[in-house]
Amino acid sequence: MDIQMEDHLLPISNDLNQKEATKGTYQFSSVGNVQIEDYSKKRQGKQKAKDVETDAVKKRKRTERMQNRAMIKTEQAEKKAVEMAHHSKKPGECLKYIQVCLDKQLLTTEHGGEILTSLQSAHMQYNIQSNLVPFSVFWTREVQEYCVGDDMKVQVQRRKEKEENEMLIIWHWGEVIRLIHAEDLTNHIQSLQLTQPGKRVTLVIYGAEEYFRHQKTFKRQAQIQGKVRKVKTSKKEANFVSIPIVSEDEWESALVHLQLFADCSHRLVETPQDLGTLIRQFSKAVAEAPFKREKHKQEQEELEWYAAGESRDCVRVDKNGNGLPRLWQQQLCQFDRVGMDTAQAITSIYRSPCALIEAYEKCSSEHEGEHMLEDILIRPEVGPLTTSKKVGPDISKKMYKFFTATDGNTILS
Repeated sequence: MDIQMEDHLLPISNDLNQKEATKGTYQFSSVGNVQIEDYSKKRQGKQKAKDVETDAVKKRKRTERMQNRAMIKTEQAEKKAVEMAHHSKKPGECLKYIQVCLDKQLLTTEHGGEILTSLQSAHMQYNIQSNLVPFSVFWTREVQEYCVGDDMKVQVQRRKEKEENEMLIIWHWGEVIRLIHAEDLTNHIQSLQLTQPGKRVTLVIYGAEEYFRHQKTFKRQAQIQGKVRKVKTSKKEANFVSIPIVSEDEWESALVHLQLFADCSHRLVETPQDLGTLIRQFSKAVAEAPFKREKHKQEQEELEWYAAGESRDCVRVDKNGNGLPRLWQQQLCQFDRVGMDTAQAITSIYRSPCALIEAYEKCSSEHEGEHMLEDILIRPEVGPLTTSKKVGPDISKKMYKFFTATDGNTILS
């Protein structure tokens, strides 16, 4: 009886073991303490690992986006810094960073007040000081260096003052006359240049016309009287008593010698207003020089050859072709020694470039083409003494070579 009951209960125990095994809580005594892997936990572990990987990918992409935004902001800030540095060099804006350094001795002259008035009218900064070279003017520029801060904003990193390499020396005509008479003008300027290495010096001579006008008047009066008149010591002539006599030829020769051997150009001014205008114009040119140099360099680098975009001497041509004859004449005037009268004479026969080229193609030889235009008569000017003239062989040969050459390096003459 007992045995039958045990046999009956055994399957029940086996069913229980299977259910418990399914739950993962039953241990088979015959296998040992080996736990059956829980499928649901395995699935949860895989999902968790997948979620961790997804979060890592999202975090990495978010970091990349933040880095890209920071890089873009940095590039934009750097670009803005470059633009601000370039903007400070543009005409109109560059005058804010230029200072005119005037020697204080200039203010003791008759034109000192007009110099200040001219600079003030242009809202230019100036400084009155003791320059190493008396009666001189030079310029300094404030150079700003920009940087990008931690907040990605453009900031001025530092400011420094740079001295420009241009200088004006303003002398009264009497000083120049004395140096020319002593044959010492070039040597004196060269000695001043040694104290200012690297600077281009321009000599400004004030009031020279008055001296030569007095010389002419003095000679005229002496010729009338038949002898050299003793100079009166009137107020008007008092300035010329102690000044040596220098002829206009000597004057011009000395200034040419100065330019050739000292590389010093000169400017002549006669009134305080002219001098004030000259210093103002020089100041503007010095201020705009870096911008123009950069622009020229950029144009040179972009193309091997370029036509400057100037609007000077342009000819307007409308959609109906009005202006084409004038443009054709303007093109011919580009040749050396071809004026408007010569161009009009040629265009009266050959109305367009095509007409001229077709005429050259019909020539039987090169000699005929070279001399095709030389006998064209140029309309004479009105007057009883005027004579007629022709285009001539030189211009005719140049135009033939220009319109028929196939090599762009061909020399016209």
